[in-house]
Amino acid sequence: MRKIGLVLLGIAAGLLILLPAFLYLLAFMDSSLQFGYTRFFKEVYFTIVPGIALVGAGFFFQEKLTATEKDRFVLKDYLWTALFVGSLLLYILVFIAGPDSIFNRMGNLIPPIDFLAPEWNAFLLWISFFVVLVSSIMLYRSVQRLRWDKNRSGALMIGLLLSVFFSLMMDRFPLMRNLESTFESEKYSLMRNPANSLHPPSGLRYCRAPYDDSGETVTTFAPNPEGVRDDIEIIGIATVTFEKIQGAWPLDFGVYANIVDNLAQAERSVTLFDISFQDDKGIHGGSACGVTIKCDPLEGKPMPGRQTDILAKAIASSPQKIVGDFPIEATDDMKSKVANYQARLDILNERERLRNIKGGQLARVWAKLPVPPVVPIAEAYDGMGFANILKSDSGVNSQVPLVSRIVNTERSQQPDYNPDRDDYFYPGIDLVLAVQYYGIDLLEDVEVDFLKGVITLKNIPEVKYRKFDLETMAEQELDIMAKPNASRQIVIPIDVFGRMNINFRGGRYCFRYREILEVADMSPEEAGANYKNKIALVAMYYATGAGTAQDMHLGPYGDMAGIEHHAHAINTILNQDFAYTAPAWVNLLILLGIGLLMGMYQPRVPTGMSFVLALAIAAVFTGITLFVSFDLFSFHHVFPTVLILQFVQLVAFIGFRALTEEENVKFIRTTFSKFVSHDVVEELLANPEAISLGGSKKEISVFFSDVRGFTTISEALSPEGLVSLLNEYLSEMTELIIDYRGTIDKYMGDAIMAFWGAPARNDDHAYYACVAAIAQYRALQGLQKRWSERNIPVIDIGIGINTGLAVVGNMGSSRRMDYTLMGDTVNLGSRLEGITKTYGVKICISEFTYERVKDRVYARELDLVRVKGKLEPVRIYELMGLVNEADVESLKVSHSATPAKG
Repeated sequence: MRKIGLVLLGIAAGLLILLPAFLYLLAFMDSSLQFGYTRFFKEVYFTIVPGIALVGAGFFFQEKLTATEKDRFVLKDYLWTALFVGSLLLYILVFIAGPDSIFNRMGNLIPPIDFLAPEWNAFLLWISFFVVLVSSIMLYRSVQRLRWDKNRSGALMIGLLLSVFFSLMMDRFPLMRNLESTFESEKYSLMRNPANSLHPPSGLRYCRAPYDDSGETVTTFAPNPEGVRDDIEIIGIATVTFEKIQGAWPLDFGVYANIVDNLAQAERSVTLFDISFQDDKGIHGGSACGVTIKCDPLEGKPMPGRQTDILAKAIASSPQKIVGDFPIEATDDMKSKVANYQARLDILNERERLRNIKGGQLARVWAKLPVPPVVPIAEAYDGMGFANILKSDSGVNSQVPLVSRIVNTERSQQPDYNPDRDDYFYPGIDLVLAVQYYGIDLLEDVEVDFLKGVITLKNIPEVKYRKFDLETMAEQELDIMAKPNASRQIVIPIDVFGRMNINFRGGRYCFRYREILEVADMSPEEAGANYKNKIALVAMYYATGAGTAQDMHLGPYGDMAGIEHHAHAINTILNQDFAYTAPAWVNLLILLGIGLLMGMYQPRVPTGMSFVLALAIAAVFTGITLFVSFDLFSFHHVFPTVLILQFVQLVAFIGFRALTEEENVKFIRTTFSKFVSHDVVEELLANPEAISLGGSKKEISVFFSDVRGFTTISEALSPEGLVSLLNEYLSEMTELIIDYRGTIDKYMGDAIMAFWGAPARNDDHAYYACVAAIAQYRALQGLQKRWSERNIPVIDIGIGINTGLAVVGNMGSSRRMDYTLMGDTVNLGSRLEGITKTYGVKICISEFTYERVKDRVYARELDLVRVKGKLEPVRIYELMGLVNEADVESLKVSHSATPAKG
């Protein structure tokens, strides 16, 4: 661990030096590269680099930072637990913090270099994560030290850490955010693409393009799919338009004036011009007249009207509502290039600047300069709104901004500056159109609350209208509110950028379309009948003419006309069918829930079953995400990140399990290979749970042997000779005990303590102990013969064997532990070894051992004795031989591949 810590500290030190140096070099390079690197630098230098150093220091000083007591929880453990819990709580609080939270109001970490340093919330997220990581590793060491279940503790720790890590990635890294954003769009394409289905009664395909592959006009359409309003219709400037005008672009404003005049009889209609009338056009029929050249009328003829005036007059005289859009620029470069800019801005501020703002300081600023239409048209409009579309980092547009904040730079430095009052908040065109449709006052009845993340439309009048339903072939009376309520309010969810999620109920071509010149050529009576109670959207529509503004944006269904994005946004508002984005705490809860759930079951099931359960959880979660959260409630929460978490957690736990098992194998081999047989070690490796680390009660047979007259022998030999003699004797006796599946407990000078029945189960442990004792005595006779031939004092031994219950397990102190046993059974076995001297026998067994082997051995009863520590007398026997002599060879591990019973 110290080496890993040293490497991490080295990496942190290297990054600490290299990152600023690289930034300095980029200062002399391309500015776009410098900007991208600056964002990377902010995210890494003050957050990840200190975090790597923190983890490295934890690894390097681990031995000093962790406790060594193996039998209890000590102060260091409590401190690490407190640090773990505290840092995890801090992470959660920062992650789920709302826009008004202190964590989001703390500002920049180092204000003087706010362009290089991160904000406090980002810093706290990263550092708290790294503290959680370090403290969890230290706590896992405590788990190992205290001999708790390492697999279960480790699996939960892995689940928790990975859940926190992926939540951090989702919050801080664009790649993960883009992945979530992309899948949000894919859900619409997968679940709500009517173009893949047919209208049952007619058999016609939903959402067909207005022109077929040959360019011919399609005249027969299916009704709109469910959820797509049929009172929203696009009047489009399409490719066929440019064929008709033979490339004369831009269109004369008179065309738009004809549209306004023709729709004047369309009762309760609202017309949107998604056309930015930024330039003052010349004479109708000759756009250069009155602008770049002077045009005089023929003698006796009146002066032709200017295009701008004609359109403005048509809009002003129309009894129906006409609204238009304008762009908002991200810089103020256009200000000096726009004619009469201040007059245009004054009109915009007087009529469209939102007044009822709450929490305005929380609104993110993404624009600097509105560019309203020319003055005559701006004055004539019933409403104006910006038409900008803010795409996500993934490039797919699934949101539309309804409100934009522009900071009042003249007031922002004043002590009484109040963003709610002093900044400029402008409505998007979709919000303006909804306001006009409902007939409410934009300035009085619209309230924007960035703290709650909502726009409230209030005081919607109870207006009814009649509509003929093609499905039922009956006329219906409908409320202008799709879902009327007693408060007559509609609450629209927005984010801090003022964006609303577009709840697409269809794809491309799902809204009815008519070509603009076709509508311009209609009679007022025909147009009035077609557009009664409708919303007409005049805009570019899949036009491919040279020099035209394409106005195409990538949406969930591929490239879509910009006006279709607005149409779906208006459809969302008017249907009161909003799509909601899960708050941060819901996403974090999902990640933690999945991670901890997997952490709970992974150590309890085999690896194969772990895969099966993970797939089952993924399938259930996918079903809930698609068919419940999205399809029923239009609720977007974390999804692909969860699947990635599951995969990574599976791989991580398999690796962790492999390392743990390798550690267990090493522990078993180190602990038992020197005093049990090889096959017992292999059995323990196959069933490591057979080893009770905390001690357990088992029935065993205990064996004691001791050398007779050892003091006399030691006096007759030199120290070297004595050691050589003992080693020769102990080696022979040890090999026999191990060969008969026994476990060497310890050597006590010349005495040996061993037992059968643990750690590996052996139901025939009493007989194995007896066979091993007889084999030892016979081997000793061979040793005695060799010693006599070498004039070495002859060793004789006594053996005592007892059978019964004993506590078996790892015992000892915090510094040294041994696998051993204790209890009355052990004490009696030791007493029996001493009794052999009194009765002059070689092997003495208790009645408890005899009862288990009496049909397989020859033994004679010696006495009924009361040994020290026992109140009841115990019957003892001399073990003399085996009924089946072949067992001496057949029960040896080295001669038999058959394991013991059990």
